[in-house]
Amino acid sequence: MNVVLWLMAGAVMALLANFRANAVRRQRLLVDAAFSALGALLAGMAAVPAGEWFSFEVDWPGMAAAACGAAALLAVANIHALRDARR
Repeated sequence: MNVVLWLMAGAVMALLANFRANAVRRQRLLVDAAFSALGALLAGMAAVPAGEWFSFEVDWPGMAAAACGAAALLAVANIHALRDARR
């Protein structure tokens, strides 16, 4: 259950990142969703002990780590877009 929640947190982060994007940027929604889901999964696995990955109890520190991991990997994947936005 925790793994599913982590993946959902990654998808929400991708949607939030693309919420105010222009039409060209919206085409990258699936790519951003994949990167943020991967970041959420990796961070969630690092924050929670291995036996609790598939438990049915919500692990809030794991959810927070998953959201931060999704945001971090999404930012790294889109660093060139952040540089272009400053210009």
